[in-house]
Amino acid sequence: MPSTKLILLIICILGLWWLRSPPSPLPSQSHPTAITRRIVAVADLHGDYDHALSVLKMAGVIEESASRRTAPKWLDGSGQTVLVSTGDLVDRGDDTQLLYQLFDTLRSQAPSKEHVRNCIGNHEMMNALSDWRYVTRGDIDTFPGGVAGRRQAMSTSGWIGQTWLANYSLSHTIDLLPHEEIRQAQLRRGLTSSYLVPQANFVHGGIHPTFAEASLAKLNEIAHSLLHRALQRQAGPASASSDLFPPNTPDEERRLYSEMGPLWYRGYATDADEGRVCSTAKQARRFLAQDQPDVSVDYLVMGHTPHLEGFVHRCEPPSVHLIDTGISRAYGGAQSALVFETTLTEGKTKDEWTEERRLVALYRGRKPKVVYERTRKV
Repeated sequence: MPSTKLILLIICILGLWWLRSPPSPLPSQSHPTAITRRIVAVADLHGDYDHALSVLKMAGVIEESASRRTAPKWLDGSGQTVLVSTGDLVDRGDDTQLLYQLFDTLRSQAPSKEHVRNCIGNHEMMNALSDWRYVTRGDIDTFPGGVAGRRQAMSTSGWIGQTWLANYSLSHTIDLLPHEEIRQAQLRRGLTSSYLVPQANFVHGGIHPTFAEASLAKLNEIAHSLLHRALQRQAGPASASSDLFPPNTPDEERRLYSEMGPLWYRGYATDADEGRVCSTAKQARRFLAQDQPDVSVDYLVMGHTPHLEGFVHRCEPPSVHLIDTGISRAYGGAQSALVFETTLTEGKTKDEWTEERRLVALYRGRKPKVVYERTRKV
């Protein structure tokens, strides 16, 4: 049997060791987890670099120092901000090259390409198809070689054509909270497995259910096929009366570019029947989520149809957001950005989580306006 002195000595040594190296806290005792994301959406910039910089500064996306002489710098180092453009950087103004360079620069500075999303607008596709009705003389003059140089830049071998093909999609459906962080919270932090990751869909014109049912991946595939086909064709500006489509363009690509297609559709903006708009939107949102059982597409966001005084939000709670306010000086409308702020916070007790959502409308020269706010236990 060990002596009493030896037992006391062992106890003292163990006690000193414990004091110097306290055990790690159990998961339930650790600090609460907060999952957050901020999505900044801007609509038709139409050839106006100065107003684009103004809007991005206002929304806290780039540093205040950015100007025509000073390169823009991505501001958020946390990885929480996602910038989305709903298309139509081109036409009506002279700054086509500066605007595409702007988004390429921000894409290279952001934590990943996924933090800067660009939609193809109807005007991007018009230019690819050589429909130059809205191109300014000043814009053409910025390209070495004028008309020929501009067309070359918008070809499969040109820098604008290549960035369109690599970085632009017809539509983006974006998680309002990072999907992987939600999954880890469900696996390790007690977040209920029934929690659906909220999403917003961004497109230029609007996605009608007759197109949404084909799946977003399929729509993006068709749009890229048409874009590539158009960029391959080396041609000067076409007249408005000619057939814009390259030879052998399939029907599905022509249909995508039709009045009802996602590039041109205006029904969410122009239909005065609120009930019909909301029913159509609900059906489209359901189709957009059909291949992902763990998500909920809660918002449809689009540009294309200008409302110069400010955003139009439809349905209750607001699920349709029309965000083209004529930012470009060609229109003279409001300089604006719509911000989606979403946070999911772990409570002090097991399985207790709180979701907070805020949609904030930002306008240059006005106070921020909270469009929608909700807090709920999940």
